[in-house]
Amino acid sequence: MESVEAMTGAKKVLAEWSIGVGLKAAPYFQRDAKLPFFLGLKYNLADKLVLNKFRAVLGGRVAAASSGGSALSPEVGSFFCGIGVSM
Repeated sequence: MESVEAMTGAKKVLAEWSIGVGLKAAPYFQRDAKLPFFLGLKYNLADKLVLNKFRAVLGGRVAAASSGGSALSPEVGSFFCGIGVSM
């Protein structure tokens, strides 16, 4: 998220939009429900442009992660779920 904050211009707007789309999609992913049509289109675009880069930073083909030691905040869980990493 620090790298997104350091961005300027169109890159920052695109990154923030993509994260927002991921956060809107997260509840559907958490319930294993199908995305509404237009949200699905937005999510696919956001994934191709930005969200896949977040997963690449985590190692690329990350599909799931777990948290230990203390409770994971809902915001962090939704972020990871929104970028395509199950928690």
